[in-house]
Amino acid sequence: DASAVDECLGNTILLLAGEASGKIIGQLAALYAALVTSLNARVGPSTGARFLQRLVTKLDATLKTKAAGLAQAKALAVGSNLALIFAHLYVFKMIHCSVVY
Repeated sequence: DASAVDECLGNTILLLAGEASGKIIGQLAALYAALVTSLNARVGPSTGARFLQRLVTKLDATLKTKAAGLAQAKALAVGSNLALIFAHLYVFKMIHCSVVY
């Protein structure tokens, strides 16, 4: 089932980007975004749409987090990782500039 694959893929990428102890390497963010973009082109736009919805929801929740100390540093790293993947999705032309702005 394609939706189960989409969900598993999204969970894995968001877990790696969001639950990491620090910033991910820029090349990995580009690789994750390239994978999602290629699946979006080959499997169908629903794959990219579901991933993008989950990415933006998690990014929004991370930005609204009010934490202090170590928790704040982790939230900033997670937000940075998610924003980097979002930016790469734009670079790979999976999302239009109207979504960014």
